[in-house]
This record gives sequence, C-alpha cells and structure tokens, in this order.
Amino acid sequence: GHVFTISKWGDVFCFDAVKGSVVWAEKLWNYGIRSNRWGFAGSPVIYRDLVILNAGTSGVALERATGRMAWFNGTNVAGYATPQFFDGPSKQVLIFGAKNLYAVDPMTGKENWRFPFETGYDVNNTDPIIQGNRILLSSYNRGYALVEASEKPVVVYEDKKALRSHLSPGIIVGDYLYSFNGEAKTATDFRCLRFSTGEVKWSVKDPRNGS
Repeated sequence: GHVFTISKWGDVFCFDAVKGSVVWAEKLWNYGIRSNRWGFAGSPVIYRDLVILNAGTSGVALERATGRMAWFNGTNVAGYATPQFFDGPSKQVLIFGAKNLYAVDPMTGKENWRFPFETGYDVNNTDPIIQGNRILLSSYNRGYALVEASEKPVVVYEDKKALRSHLSPGIIVGDYLYSFNGEAKTATDFRCLRFSTGEVKWSVKDPRNGS
C-alpha cells in the first residue's frame, strides 16, 4: 500500500500508493550523508520493517512505518547500484559502494565482508548479478570479476576487457550472460558470455547500447 522513492540528492519519501499523499519524508543530508558525483541512483528495497538504501559508506536503513533512521554505516559517498539480497550463511544485503562491495546484515547493518572494486569516478553503477553463491561485478573502466562468497569473497575470475558494463547489468539465462559492453557514449557491442568461465561466446555491433 506504499511507494518508496529516493531523490538524486537524498530526499526519501513514503507515499500512499492509492492517494499519492506523503506519509513521511526524510533527508539523508540531516545525517551528514552526501551523494556521489551524479547523485543517488539505486532504488529503495524493502526488508521486513525496513527500507534499505545504497547511501553512505555501506548502506542506510530507515524504519518503514516512520522514516526514522534504523542504522547507517558512515557518511562516505555511495555507489549507484540498487541493494541486492544474498543468501550466504545468513541473509545478507549487498551494497555496491563507491570503492567496495559490502555484505551487511539487513537488520543491523553489521558488515560481514567486503570486496574491493575501485573504478574511475567511483562509477560502481550496475547492480551485482547473483547466481547461487556467486556474484558478478562489472564497470566500464574496470572490467569485471566473478566472486564466490561464503564466509569471505574469493575471486573465481576477472578480466579487464571481456565485459565493461556501464549502467545496465545484463541478464543470466542458464549459464549465459547477455549484456551491453562499453560506456554509453562509445559503446561497442552487445555480447554473450559463459557465466561459469567468463568466456565471450559472441558479440554484435547492433544494438550498440541500451538496457
């Protein structure tokens, strides 16, 4: 019965889904949490009675009913991806921060592990792609890495040229990943990779970019 949004500069709203009226509003700036260069971009996600956001160093959670702060992990700038839920030894939420992928407890915000992933301009844009206990990360100026995570993340493979996602993460069908490759202004192709090995199976110049 409610819709939750976050604006480019960190205004979080809860709306009545039928009437469109504001139920509550909160400003992340009130907590010293500032956006990255291009503002906040990840969608809010709901977990039980919390609204979880990719904001701050490694996540923010507001009370679903009131908008009050439940937890937040520092005021460093965030990445741009939407939080993703991951079933490790316990339920975790993945926050793709500006310089790391964080796995945190969704109820408390406690960090379980982190995986360094630094890119130019902190453009960790694309949502992590999850298949079982494996997580694919990609950026147009870093390349990509497949991480296997249980207690701690371990690199399965990584490559600087095989996949360079800009905004859209692509999709998995069976053992194949389909994704656009390259920066939006200079995108090179649409391609298919074998997810388990990282091998490029084919690529086509048209369409060049999209979502």
